[in-house]
Amino acid sequence: HVIFESSSRNKASTSLRKKMKKNPDAFLRYDSSDPKLVRCIPGNYCDIAEPTGVTAYAIMGPDGYPLVMKEGPNPKCNLILATLFEGSAAQYQNTVFVNVFNSIYIERIRLGIHVAQAVFGLTSTFINIFCDDDSCFIQDLEPEVELHE
Repeated sequence: HVIFESSSRNKASTSLRKKMKKNPDAFLRYDSSDPKLVRCIPGNYCDIAEPTGVTAYAIMGPDGYPLVMKEGPNPKCNLILATLFEGSAAQYQNTVFVNVFNSIYIERIRLGIHVAQAVFGLTSTFINIFCDDDSCFIQDLEPEVELHE
C-alpha cells in the first residue's frame, strides 16, 4: 500500500478542518508569533522558517505545551503523521504499527502518535524502533531493548 506524502498532507488539512467545525472548543488558536508554541519538537526546533501573523491551530501536547498541528494553510509533520496512522487504522482492523525511523525522529514520531490519539481517537498499538549509527532500540518498552543485526 503506497501513500504519497502530498496526499497525506492534503487529507490532514481537510480532516482537521472538519474536526474543528464539529468541535471548535477542542482546538486552540494562537497567533503564529506566540513564543509558547511548539511546532515540530519541544524547543521550537524546526527545519523551516515559520510564517508570522497567521493563525496557528494547536492542541495541548503530551508535556503540557501548545502543539501546533497547522499554521495558516500548512499542516505540520505531527498532523500529517497522525493522518497517515488514522487512515491506515481505518483501512485495516486491529492495526499494530511498527515504525522504523532514524533516532533523530523520536520526538516527531511521539508527537504524531499523540495527535493521532488526541485528535483522531486512535487506540492502536505502536512499536517504535529507532536506529542511529550503530544500534537500534525499541522505544517505550521496559527495560529498553537493544536490537542487533
